[in-house]
Amino acid sequence: LVRRERGLGDILFALAAAEAFHDACPGARIDFLTSEPHAEWIRWFRFIDRVLTEPPGHEYEAVFDHEEYLDKNFPGERSVGMGLLAGVAPRRVVSAPVVPKKYRERARELGVAGAKCHVPSVRCRVSRVRWPAEGAAGSSPPLISSSPHQLTIAFAPLAANGTRTRSLPAEQLPDFVAALRERGPVVLLHEDRIPLRLKRGVVNLTGRLSVAEALAVVSECAAFVGVDSGLLHAAAMFRKPLVGLFSHLEATRRLTLADRFIVLQPALGCFPCGDLWGWNLRRDGVAPPCRPAFRSDDPDQPPLDCLRAFTRELLVEALCDLVAAPAQRATQDMEPFTGEEEAADSVTPRPLRARLREDRPRAGARGYAGARGYAGARGYAGARGYAGARTVLSVADGRVVSEWTPPLPVPPWVRDEKMSVVLLNHCTWRECTRDCLDLVLKNTAVPFEVVLLDNGSSRAEWDELVAAVPKLERRHRCWGAVKLVRSGRNLGFPGGVNRALAEVDSGVRYVCLLNSDCFVREPRWNQRAARLFRADWRLGALCLTRGEHRYFLAGKTGQDYYFPELDRLGGDAEMVNGSCLVVDRGKVGDFVLDERFSPASREDDDLCFQVRSQGWSVGQAPDFEIVHEHSTTLRKRNWRIRWEGKAYDYKDLLRRNRRKLLRKWPDLLHPRGEAHESLAHVAAHYRPRVTVVMPTCDRLDILDESVQSVLGQELNDVELVLVAATKREVV
Repeated sequence: LVRRERGLGDILFALAAAEAFHDACPGARIDFLTSEPHAEWIRWFRFIDRVLTEPPGHEYEAVFDHEEYLDKNFPGERSVGMGLLAGVAPRRVVSAPVVPKKYRERARELGVAGAKCHVPSVRCRVSRVRWPAEGAAGSSPPLISSSPHQLTIAFAPLAANGTRTRSLPAEQLPDFVAALRERGPVVLLHEDRIPLRLKRGVVNLTGRLSVAEALAVVSECAAFVGVDSGLLHAAAMFRKPLVGLFSHLEATRRLTLADRFIVLQPALGCFPCGDLWGWNLRRDGVAPPCRPAFRSDDPDQPPLDCLRAFTRELLVEALCDLVAAPAQRATQDMEPFTGEEEAADSVTPRPLRARLREDRPRAGARGYAGARGYAGARGYAGARGYAGARTVLSVADGRVVSEWTPPLPVPPWVRDEKMSVVLLNHCTWRECTRDCLDLVLKNTAVPFEVVLLDNGSSRAEWDELVAAVPKLERRHRCWGAVKLVRSGRNLGFPGGVNRALAEVDSGVRYVCLLNSDCFVREPRWNQRAARLFRADWRLGALCLTRGEHRYFLAGKTGQDYYFPELDRLGGDAEMVNGSCLVVDRGKVGDFVLDERFSPASREDDDLCFQVRSQGWSVGQAPDFEIVHEHSTTLRKRNWRIRWEGKAYDYKDLLRRNRRKLLRKWPDLLHPRGEAHESLAHVAAHYRPRVTVVMPTCDRLDILDESVQSVLGQELNDVELVLVAATKREVV
């Protein structure tokens, strides 16, 4: 059950979290509890099974109550904060539903016809976008035309309940509407009636629509301009290019999951000031000097400085920058503006990009067309269209002070940070595997998955495992995180791990091989492990078990040895314990354990040598709260292993597999030495990761200077590949 009863924007945030939960657990049934005005349009979403307006009379396996837990203090996107309650991480706004035909027809009856984002006419400087000229034929229809030369703009100037800190002053509305009308027909939207005397080409639908009808109107418009309100987030849901006016909150708390926006924010010291719940969102906790009244229609309150920062020129220029035909962007000449173009032909003011470039050094840019674009695109001409614009502009005194592209709430490397935990169970579910899995689900941060392989246990234990895993997932709100696999017979430890590795998601970068008698007690341990890998480019595998050693192998005898002074520091090693071993597949690639070491013993040492043979390092991190209870099952079985009809003494397996290890890796072995000698030998196998290729032809006279310039750089582990050719011979 998902509960959110009020606020169009907050309901959309809750729907984004519910959709992420549905993607993570497709078999779940999701009911949504809301108020009557919103029930009608929530039924449009197919991943919602039932919409309720009264509290249900039965219990649910999980309840996500976003009415009680509004997540006011979450320092990021609100839908991400709501997702954390469900154990998921939304990475996009909720997918747009299919608007029923009767609502689309109702929108057209009200004067809103679908319009395409194709805008030819008067030329804009730099971008050369053409807007419809004032007075041109068909540019001022009685209502809203469906001509492809028209850009239907939805305009929402007021927030819900007329909240003063995020609603445009009444005296500014006619000026803003007139400015937008010059660029295309305008549809005015709000829940309450706005008494304005409007000209032709403007449809005032304020106070006339239900929530569902308002959403249908937004879906039919070609662009959206408005303050931070539910309709703005509805436009983001429908993937409309939108210009947002944020006066009370940073856009990173609301809009960063969207992909087609330009946001204007005031460049004031009191920004952001917060909203309905006071000023608790200020970083310094100090209330703004204006102390605004709650309602925007308070006659005793003058216009706020933050709202006066928004001017009609900035609004129109932002819209001009955001909405341009993608086909035009790919074909038009993108020479930088030089000021030589005819002023009479430049009806629209210069775009914000051109204004920003005047005060910005251009060192390192390949001209305006070769720059990466202030919206993070690969040059304005090569942009992905307006779908690639994600920009926040700070404005003051009618000018742009600064601009930036907000990062996604879930950074790009989070996809790489997803960890897969490989866990084997062989007749140890009650003894240790259940507790091990319980702690993994409790302390592992999303995104993650667990591949649990039952390696030849009895049928009764498998049935118990199948019944218990869903209960553990519900307890820790990580539905669908565990993949259950049954081998049917005992494959041995290396064979069982390989069978489980075949079930690991191909997009997972970090794979943790976890013993069933190893217990993870550190919250978000996987995120800290990923940071260690990102901090050290050499690191290919890392042991996280507390109290383990950094092992080295004597090349002649095969005996392990270690140095207590090194164990306290952690770092590089020749071998590490494999009870909780994380491997970076982004460096090492897909890997398997050598099944010649079956049924068990020394397969983790062999994996360490595999990693080191590729030039990566193997490390030990001694400060994780991960405890390994050594040989829990072996002690109960008197250190004997029965596999494929044979009984093995564990000490005999150690000696046998030690000899196999020495025969397999003779080139990586070294004699036993002191700590610095062993570390030096291990480090000698790191391969250079910086390669400089220098081709030259008939310029051997300057070759020496070029080579010295490369060797003089501060580069570690560098190699120089020189390709020199003359007309007579290849040198």
